[in-house]
Amino acid sequence: MNLGIVSVWDERGAGYVSKLYDEYLSEHFDVFIYNRGYSKNKFPFDQRVYNARKVGSTKHMSIHKKEFKEWIDNNKIETILFNEQQSWEPIIWCKEWKIKIVAYIDYYTEETVPFHDAYDLLICNTKRHLKAFKSHKNVKYYPWGTDVETFTPKNNNNKVPVFLHSCGYSPTRKGTDSLIRAFKNIDLDYKLIIHTQVDLKKALPDEIPLIENLQKSGKMELVNKTIPAPGLYYLADYYVYPTKLEGIGLTIAESISSGMIPIIPNCPPMIEFLPKEHKYKIKVDRHVSRFDGYYWPQCIISEKHLEELINLAINDFPNKNLKSTLRKWAIKKLDFRKNFKNLESELKNLKFQKAERELIQKIKMYELNRPLTHKKILKLINKLYKFLYPIKYLFK
Repeated sequence: MNLGIVSVWDERGAGYVSKLYDEYLSEHFDVFIYNRGYSKNKFPFDQRVYNARKVGSTKHMSIHKKEFKEWIDNNKIETILFNEQQSWEPIIWCKEWKIKIVAYIDYYTEETVPFHDAYDLLICNTKRHLKAFKSHKNVKYYPWGTDVETFTPKNNNNKVPVFLHSCGYSPTRKGTDSLIRAFKNIDLDYKLIIHTQVDLKKALPDEIPLIENLQKSGKMELVNKTIPAPGLYYLADYYVYPTKLEGIGLTIAESISSGMIPIIPNCPPMIEFLPKEHKYKIKVDRHVSRFDGYYWPQCIISEKHLEELINLAINDFPNKNLKSTLRKWAIKKLDFRKNFKNLESELKNLKFQKAERELIQKIKMYELNRPLTHKKILKLINKLYKFLYPIKYLFK
């Protein structure tokens, strides 16, 4: 069977999700990738990866219909796995073309949850997602895992405890500001490494003085570049990640598999990766909704408790027994090959189901009214300004 994956194909969370699915499913199917992303940090390409043309649409994750259909026909694709697909037009097209469609569940709002009935299969990698979609006609739970052979422990022989934090493209969502504020009060010896794929000072302008002070003290190092797997986990002892919101939280599983001790919010789905007795769970002060109406609220951690856990971690260092225990846990519970077992059978036996007309109409209305993305609105305004600005001189 020929199977397609529609996704971004680059060095970021969504790309690594697709890469893991591709690695597993390629053992059972001929898999083709439709890359709808335009990042400069793409994974290596081969003949299976189609790099889609950039869409002129101002709506997020839009796809060229004709180009998409040609890709399906040329590769004789029978089933498509959509990864974080927020544009609903391709879902409607696949229903028209009688292509079986599967969703990896990540982004949804209260309004769009019922729209997922159009999919023939939903794959939930966390219990939290499963809870939201328990009424779907065909939803399956496959716990998220990681590549325990790529992410392995390494003896770093650190003299002082080293903390790693990865914020990628989203330092605000991943609690990097809270992290920096917590570390400013730590007097004990330590080193903090922050891996970012954006300019941290531009992303967190209010924290510039603290960032500069921590850098001058020699206690903090900023690594601002894209680093392929297995990343920087081998440098550190603790993975400190006070994130506000995660679809899964890939780096948590990767860090555990790499023999690190995570310090994370006491909130799902983050805590789903760890034994219940894990003691480095940050207290959550409150929950707040997100600007885009994402289904689950953001958790706002207690910075004071994070500070206490950092001090505890420093005093516990090197904590080799816990590192060893977590690595064994990863091999047992976080191996993606074990966790994805039987997914291939589910896909082989999948049946196409026609979507109800009323549902399709609701999706079409939603898509018609779907808002423009903020960046594209700004680009449109800028283009309009450049066009109109010279015209005013014609009337002087």
